[in-house]
Amino acid sequence: MDNLRRAILLFTVIVFTAAAVTGFMAALDYYDASKSVIKDIEFSGEKYVPPEGETSDDNKEELLKYNILFIIGDKNVKSSEIISVMNYDEESKKISTLYIPCDTKYSLNSGNGGVANGALRDCYSLYGGEQTTLILSGMMDINISKYVYMDYENFASFVNHFTSRDSGVEFELPVAINYTDNNGNKVSLRAGKQFFDGNAAKQLAMFCTTDDGIYDAELLKYYDGTQTGRIRIMSIFTESFIEQKIIDPQETYYSENFYSLLYSVKSGCETNITDSELLSLSQGIAEFKKGCTDFYRIICEDETGSGKFCIYTKTCCVAGGDGSEFLDEAETSLLYKNNFNSN
Repeated sequence: MDNLRRAILLFTVIVFTAAAVTGFMAALDYYDASKSVIKDIEFSGEKYVPPEGETSDDNKEELLKYNILFIIGDKNVKSSEIISVMNYDEESKKISTLYIPCDTKYSLNSGNGGVANGALRDCYSLYGGEQTTLILSGMMDINISKYVYMDYENFASFVNHFTSRDSGVEFELPVAINYTDNNGNKVSLRAGKQFFDGNAAKQLAMFCTTDDGIYDAELLKYYDGTQTGRIRIMSIFTESFIEQKIIDPQETYYSENFYSLLYSVKSGCETNITDSELLSLSQGIAEFKKGCTDFYRIICEDETGSGKFCIYTKTCCVAGGDGSEFLDEAETSLLYKNNFNSN
């Protein structure tokens, strides 16, 4: 019996010692990881699980602390051409927008040990809004619970609703764009300061690359065949739109009827935002001031030189939305995580 007790005691000591060593090594790994910046994320495709304390209850407080996925795409193929995550922070009165190139690669566990992967451009058409938010939540390590999908026509209607009482969104396009895509859609925009209505905004959103891959010297300054050019130009336009039509606009009709205008647009979109959540957002934005916007974009690297995919490596801030200044990688990675993980 004494031998048995000694054996049990010895076994117990060995188990607890092994557990302690394993725990200590894991703690060291966690400590080292906590000091690193955001880059080289592995795409596991696992479902995103919010940290303890986060919920998804549908009420005003939760909505204003959650990130919202916005997608603009081509209705003919239900593609996702412009992908962004907006963080609406009522407490700090900030609107932060993270643009994600549509050719960013995703991976998803498909069952039976298989992995499905592709470009985010096709993710929504394959899996729908709920699954797309889960995939992006896992990739970005942020909680995204709400989504809005609008095609180019819906986007034009959205801008038209907020330009119906004036000349449009004043915006300076740095380069002329004349282009016709394979479906016969035409983009014809002149350079210089002008007023954009919904149709002009739609054309701006549609253009990214030329069919033949040829760019003259002037166009190449702003568009180089990657998603970067479109994201930069759209971030500047979005800032102009928010500053002129939503945040303390000169035409008070837009702020006074903000909810009804958004509600009218909502019927043409696919979204899981409820009417009560839309009302909460509309009521809170009245307290925001000009200069409340920040813009970020994901920086990608080509996977094999084929141009089919890009791999998410880091985040950069488009300072002031003008596309001319960028903070360093470590600083902007920290800002990105702070802004979008405050939810």
